[in-house]
Amino acid sequence: MRHAVLALVLFSMFIAACEPAPYIKEDRKDYRLLRPEVTHHVDGAQYACVRIDDALIATTQGGTIYFLEAGDGKSQGSVELVKYGEGPSITDLAMGGESLWAVLDGESLVQLDRATAQAQFTVTASHTATQLGTRPRALFTAGGELYLAGDDQLMGLPSERRIDCKGWRPTGVARIRGDLAVAAHGELRADGALIDTAELVLGLEGSAGPAGGWIAVRQANQGSVIRLMSKDGEELSSEIVDGRVERIRVIDGRLYVITPSAVSSWRLDPQGFNYPESFTIKGALDLCSAVEGDLFICGTFGRSHYHPYTDSRGRGDTFFSVTRAPGRLESATSDGRRVLAGSAEGVWMYKSGDDTAEITTRTLPRDATRTTTASCSWGEAQLDRLDGHDAVIVKRKDRADEIFSYPQIAEIESEGDALWIGHSIGIDVIQPGINGNLTRVATIRLQGPVIHLFLENTGGIAFVTLFGGMGVIDWIPYGEPMYPIGHPNNTTDK
Repeated sequence: MRHAVLALVLFSMFIAACEPAPYIKEDRKDYRLLRPEVTHHVDGAQYACVRIDDALIATTQGGTIYFLEAGDGKSQGSVELVKYGEGPSITDLAMGGESLWAVLDGESLVQLDRATAQAQFTVTASHTATQLGTRPRALFTAGGELYLAGDDQLMGLPSERRIDCKGWRPTGVARIRGDLAVAAHGELRADGALIDTAELVLGLEGSAGPAGGWIAVRQANQGSVIRLMSKDGEELSSEIVDGRVERIRVIDGRLYVITPSAVSSWRLDPQGFNYPESFTIKGALDLCSAVEGDLFICGTFGRSHYHPYTDSRGRGDTFFSVTRAPGRLESATSDGRRVLAGSAEGVWMYKSGDDTAEITTRTLPRDATRTTTASCSWGEAQLDRLDGHDAVIVKRKDRADEIFSYPQIAEIESEGDALWIGHSIGIDVIQPGINGNLTRVATIRLQGPVIHLFLENTGGIAFVTLFGGMGVIDWIPYGEPMYPIGHPNNTTDK
């Protein structure tokens, strides 16, 4: 009997242990605040390149400098100067002494150095536009010295000698008859005296061309004139190229002229231009020497090596080690899951949430209609123009109208209580603040201009820029949870 009772007790304990625990509903809601961030993207144009030494080339894309083997373009590391969405692209590179200098468009000048020729470059100094006294735009070399071009002045590096350009951006620098000549607003001046009319200028050094001579470029949209000048200012030779000139470079005694559709070159002889050559390439912005007569080219198309002449290494007029990029996107459309964007340089398919885009043979049916009105829970927004600037005029339901002005606005879009404004240097997000007044809660800094904003089916915004690529912005939780009053984890009301 005692054994039966014991067995019954043990069986009851077993059954009780097997019964499920009572269900307690868990609060899985994330109570942290949200802010918009770029979560996925694909980079755009590669603006600049420079030959570092016999083995290494540096090029740019977005806010990153990429180091490549000069012979075949294999990666040798990279340095990120600014995270995508938090700053502009690197738009120029140059070597000054042993240092590599980089321009973050309009925002800062960065110096990089390495301890030995085999070591990686690291950032050793960074100078903001405020510290420089001008917005940095480009780098030029003249007479062995490096110069920074700002919006309205030229500054020597590291001499910090400044030349006031009377409100115009310098577009070229050369040593002419011992004086520093600066091109700005179509005029070439030295010590204030007018020397010539030219938008671009490049001094000739070494054995290329006439001793003490220079190259002067007169720009026009339909065609540009390239002139070879003697030391005394005499025009020795001239050529015409189609379109505007992006850059001029001298490599191994030849002048290279980069236009939107081709690269043209001539041998620089003391008497003039000789032995013309050209090759077609859409979207080139810069080039430098590679190895054994090859060239490295970068631009809105991406980057590539170019083998000009047939030899034991292969057939001439050949591109190799090509990496394409969506660096010029002039129109776009979206179905809420994918973005189709492109230009005459190519059409790209971007799937939301990816960090790559695929070039496609599809054609863009039409550019998406520009959105100029938007409705939010707190009012209506209308894109307009006031006092020479684009402006978003917001009509509030319960208070006075508010205005947000920008130099150039491409599009506006609404998502819940957020108003998105795509403009020349990125995207601003507008929401009501604590006091009910509208405020910029976030600025996504991009290499613009932004051309389109698209609402995503899963939430967030897809964006397309002309030169800075495309991507997706999502609302990301941050900080400590903000539990509401009455929530078990809220200790403020206890």
